[in-house]
Amino acid sequence: IPCDAPDPPEPPPPAPPPPGDDWNADYTATMFGEVDCAPFGFDDPGNSNLNFATCVGRGIVALNNDNQKWFGAVGDLSTLWTGSPCTCNGGSNGDFCNSAPACNGQTNCGTCVEVVCNSMGTYSYEGDGYTHTEFCKPNTSVVVQLIDACPHNHPNNPYWCTAQRPNHVDISCSAFNELVQGDRPIGEIGFINAYARKVDCSVGLGVHTF
Repeated sequence: IPCDAPDPPEPPPPAPPPPGDDWNADYTATMFGEVDCAPFGFDDPGNSNLNFATCVGRGIVALNNDNQKWFGAVGDLSTLWTGSPCTCNGGSNGDFCNSAPACNGQTNCGTCVEVVCNSMGTYSYEGDGYTHTEFCKPNTSVVVQLIDACPHNHPNNPYWCTAQRPNHVDISCSAFNELVQGDRPIGEIGFINAYARKVDCSVGLGVHTF
């Protein structure tokens, strides 16, 4: 570049967060729930029965037509988590539990969380450079109810929800599908950068526009 070349233009300002308060822009969202995900071609056999979800199994949340479709689970190291992190049952092998951990310290069962795809998000999986921001659907949010936990030390979960990516939320495939656009199947997208915040469940589960 010549020494007298003009300065490059300033980058555009970051897109504003969705309207409202208390958004955290540093989240990523993935999917869980075999029955809900099957119609979208995403296989999640480890979460095939929502009745085994932490909050449902403990009798704190009852499943109904709405939260069997619009549900979520937050990482136990995330800012959306309330209570003590999940603990290992029967010891651990290094950083991870030998069996599925107990999350009895979770106190946000039944809480509702609003999620928006963050088109300015910079996070990529293990730093591979793919942020997936091109898939973000504008002016759309989904509200899900927390029925489960995403433990940082789950034996089958060596990355999401761990200290490598603590601000993480799992959402139903129905919810994820509403936050993205384009022709790529959601199972091939895998994750999105996201805004997330707690909201009162009275706003209603499902899709919202702004």
